Amino acid sequence: MTLGREHVGPLRAAMAALCCALTLAPIVARAQPAAAPSPASSAAADTYKLHMENGVKLFEDRNYDAARAEFRAAYDARPRANPLINIALAHKAEFNYPAAIGALETALAKHRDTMGAGDIKAAEGELKDMRALLARVKLVVTPASAKVTIDGEALTSSALDQPIPLGPGTHRIAASAEGFATIEQRFTVASGESTEVALNLVADQGTIAIEAPDPRMTIAVDQHVMSTGTWTGMLAPGSHLVQISGTGGQPFTADILVVAGKSLTVRPGTDLFPPLPPLPLPRKDLPVLPPKHGLYVIAMASLLFPTRYPTGFPRPEINSGGAGGARVGYQVNGVAGFDGFFEHSSLFTPTKTDATSGYTLVSNRIGADLRLMTPGKVVRAVGVIGGGVVLDSLSFEKSNPGCMPVECEKGSGADPFLLLEAGLELEFSGVLVGVALESEFQSSRGISGATPPFSNDPLIHLGPGLRIGYAFW
Repeated sequence: MTLGREHVGPLRAAMAALCCALTLAPIVARAQPAAAPSPASSAAADTYKLHMENGVKLFEDRNYDAARAEFRAAYDARPRANPLINIALAHKAEFNYPAAIGALETALAKHRDTMGAGDIKAAEGELKDMRALLARVKLVVTPASAKVTIDGEALTSSALDQPIPLGPGTHRIAASAEGFATIEQRFTVASGESTEVALNLVADQGTIAIEAPDPRMTIAVDQHVMSTGTWTGMLAPGSHLVQISGTGGQPFTADILVVAGKSLTVRPGTDLFPPLPPLPLPRKDLPVLPPKHGLYVIAMASLLFPTRYPTGFPRPEINSGGAGGARVGYQVNGVAGFDGFFEHSSLFTPTKTDATSGYTLVSNRIGADLRLMTPGKVVRAVGVIGGGVVLDSLSFEKSNPGCMPVECEKGSGADPFLLLEAGLELEFSGVLVGVALESEFQSSRGISGATPPFSNDPLIHLGPGLRIGYAFW
């Protein structure tokens, strides 16, 4: 067996060894006692041969990683020295002397009986030559719990306890640990050299331990639930919000400052984190107000000003009319109530030339409201939004000399309307007194039979109002 000790190129010597290794199999087989092979052994032999041949082809293509995979498959089919020797050659072709040494040592330790005397001697000589090329590197890593890789290969914690054999040349080492920034560096060693490489990781997080007063209580950090009872973890430097809540103890909230590389224990009740003061109990002279809900009735009186007039109406005088009605409803809670209402209004608009001539719009509104109010025992803001149907009666009048006005034109109809209202309200033992600004928006399409018409323009009435009622809550 030739392992490259002659003065030839590395690849040529390696291929010579591979060819020799492949020829060992039939020689060893002929040395065994003659016996009919079982189906299982025949299948294993076929698998072994297939993977060995594929491995040689891949080695010739310098695809060493794939070649090693084929040789390992051959070894799994028939554990013997030849696949391990070829694996060593593939490692050596990539100058990975420690891995090549390991494969040859396994071949000699476990499968020496499948090797010829010449192969054993060549393997031992190759081991001596490669061992002479190795350097010894002692790694000192802080923290000791860090995970370390060399040239992409992970190292076990036991491997870090002793010098690591490496081939001559440049190597890449990396280390990482929770709470620390990953570090990576390169170093170069020569054969026979012994050196030490230190890796000091820099902390980029702090360790936080949180202990709740009761194991049933929930622990949250930055409004994310972490655990119950206790929690230990890493947090980025800076301010964080800690919350402890649930059954078994007093709720706790605190802003903590996390420092990279430092540990902090959060335990309510200590000098650093005193418990929150108990919530104040309601005073007997200031009882908690129950939510308002129940029936209410309200009488309405308003002064309304029209903002639109019939088309062509001669020089209308600015005027107002009266409106009155009632609401009956139910307050659902301290904010919202619903009611039904009726309102009657009458507006006479004279002309500027003759105060006894003009038109009269009589309206009857039926609808429903949403009543909203702010909290308050005595004073509160109130808003109303509602709508429904309005029945309008429109008449135009003119004066005769020495007589009262008489009707000259009439019209009527039904239209939808929208009601908006905002104001203030006082409550005294259930009695409601309020003022409001009332605004009504209605269609005029339904009014017919009067000349001149409104030309389908919307009618808008605005004005102040007085509200008096009683609440049964």
